[in-house]
Amino acid sequence: MSYTHDTTMKRISLLLCMLALTGACTKLDESNIDKTPVDPNIGIVPEKGDPEAIDTRIFTCINLDYPGLEEVKEHYSAKDYWKAANALLDYYRSRVSVTNPNVNLTAPQITEAGQNIADQALEGRFYVRNYKEKRENGKDIYWSFKSKDGKIDWMFEPGNADKEFGIQKHRHQWVIYQAQAFAVTRDEKYVKSWIETYKDWAKTFPYKEGKVNYDESMSGSVNLEERNYGRAWSGLQPAERLLSQLDALLYFLPSASFTPEWLSEFLVMMAQTAENIKANPVKEENSNIRLAQDQALATVGILMPEFNNAGQWLEHGSKEIGRHLDNQFNADGVQNELDPSYHMGVIGDFLKVYGIADQNNCLDRFPADYKDKLKNASRFLMDVIWPNYTVDNFNDTRSARMSKNVLLRNLKQYSSLFPDDMELKWMATEGRSEEPQSTLRKYEVSGWYMLRSGWKPGDMMLIHKNNFNPYDRWHCQNDNGTVSIYNDGRCFTPDAGVYSYGGSSSSNADRRAFAATSMHNTLTKNKLDISKGHAKGRFLKSGQSGNAEFIVTENASYDDMSHRRAIFMVEKKFYVIVDEAFGTAKDVPAVLNFSLCRDLEKGGLAENVAVADDLSDHYIYGMHTIFGDGNNMLFRTFTDSRDNFKANEGTCYYSDDIGVKARRKRYQVSVDKKADQEVRFITVILPFRNPEDLEKLEISATFRNAASNAPTGAAVTVTIGDKVYDLEYSL
Repeated sequence: MSYTHDTTMKRISLLLCMLALTGACTKLDESNIDKTPVDPNIGIVPEKGDPEAIDTRIFTCINLDYPGLEEVKEHYSAKDYWKAANALLDYYRSRVSVTNPNVNLTAPQITEAGQNIADQALEGRFYVRNYKEKRENGKDIYWSFKSKDGKIDWMFEPGNADKEFGIQKHRHQWVIYQAQAFAVTRDEKYVKSWIETYKDWAKTFPYKEGKVNYDESMSGSVNLEERNYGRAWSGLQPAERLLSQLDALLYFLPSASFTPEWLSEFLVMMAQTAENIKANPVKEENSNIRLAQDQALATVGILMPEFNNAGQWLEHGSKEIGRHLDNQFNADGVQNELDPSYHMGVIGDFLKVYGIADQNNCLDRFPADYKDKLKNASRFLMDVIWPNYTVDNFNDTRSARMSKNVLLRNLKQYSSLFPDDMELKWMATEGRSEEPQSTLRKYEVSGWYMLRSGWKPGDMMLIHKNNFNPYDRWHCQNDNGTVSIYNDGRCFTPDAGVYSYGGSSSSNADRRAFAATSMHNTLTKNKLDISKGHAKGRFLKSGQSGNAEFIVTENASYDDMSHRRAIFMVEKKFYVIVDEAFGTAKDVPAVLNFSLCRDLEKGGLAENVAVADDLSDHYIYGMHTIFGDGNNMLFRTFTDSRDNFKANEGTCYYSDDIGVKARRKRYQVSVDKKADQEVRFITVILPFRNPEDLEKLEISATFRNAASNAPTGAAVTVTIGDKVYDLEYSL
């Protein structure tokens, strides 16, 4: 195969013009743009190719009158389609008029985990987020899609996987890692693997114009092929593929394997994917998936202005994103699906498209108050993070995926957008600024509350979740009233989390089990889940009661029983929770549930870290932890209602990630609810250092006001040692 001197010099000249792009999402100054050329020997292709292999539809997708495409149009007019495609490849390799700030060509990098994903994809073991076959020699081993004949089986789903595996495999989440691997190593095998795999996938699931007649709810009524096609071309899948392809394109372009033939095929599929997204918006107009679809359209419209429909994509996407700024977040700034991880992802979607628009002079297509509308949303994430930069598993959040590095990266973005917000700055700089003074945070519309003693890792913090979710949003569990407690670097009551996304009878059962109301630190009627449509958390009051700060919320959890919870932070040293169950329910137990930390693993055996305190002969029950590091917590529950009093300890599970669970101790206290009387509990949550310290303490708690079935307040006295605390609220 020969090359002319002129062709080689032309390639070198074009490649010398390529700009290296950085990975920030905010405005760059030109000093950050490295104009160092890539290797001029990369990307050399034969002077001639196979005209029959060119997908000529590309020339109807591309605006041949776009500035810079003169040579493409000339060859196309002469019906020399290979040269036209070749000139188009030259154009994209040398294009400097468009900037993608998500891509780093200056100093491309790939993590060890990313390299593992890229290498396994070479063998047909494709990374599907949250799923792996096993872990071996310190590396995740992903499921093989290769059938016995060596071909890729796109219908493959492991027997123990839930429906998310079958959905996410169509997002091609391994591609960006292959792109980064090529950029770092310049090894053509990664490009060849990507091309071969994408061609095979496209052959299996060919694009069909117009509507895709598919909904996840019909999965069980269609055959495997129909289900996979519907999943491949609906929902988040095309949007995520398109966004990753736009980034991967820049990494792959210098490859010798990226031929004019492949460019024509690839760009046609890119245009088809954009058209598919535009024609198939998800029904839920304010869902995170709908936002991602519109983000993808706006992004391709900005980054690929040469397409005939780029203006339509950008117009549609930018208009919808402007609408999403209002409908994605409740009035208090919390994302409408009420899940911290999706909340963070939605902010990220907004910031990515904002950064791309900013770099390409397209901000005029978006609302002028774009950034301002993200401020409360940014602050919510700041408030829901524990002081040691971890998060809990609220709703569908998987805390294992939200590392300190991930959280800090996002906080730094938010702080750069709002440099005058000193509290954001404190969190973004790990405390290298003035410490915030506020100790109570309320997101009353959505139903999130935080009471903290301070902002340092050694401080104490409680998060109370009482969401307004009457529509039973998919990512929000019906656990209203629950709390999670942190002190000095340890979460003592990790939320149950989400073990499965469901999809089969067994995985659906797993999902229901972890979402069960009784798996959370709240009050239930006879261990029943909060009734459908009854998660309508209400904020009632906050204020000071002597030396305590308090909040009061309520939820009508069942047709015949409501739950009111008052939480007091006393002297910034401990918490007191007052629970009241009232309504027409009669002769049913009101059950208070508390689940504590996971068991420790020692010598391959699970060892309890929580011990029950059985004082049931005095109508008192609880637990305390027995960590050897001097950071422990006591939970002690008192009740003045004694009808059919029962208390017990047990075990349950919580999950930090899909398919991962850990056993932990819990206790439950129940008293029968009479028709004309409320049931009341007081729970003292007290940090302590060692068991010897706890043994010295006399702890008691009583109500000072009479019970009622239409309560307007509560007054309690808590005694710890020789100190007496009178706490109360009234409505």
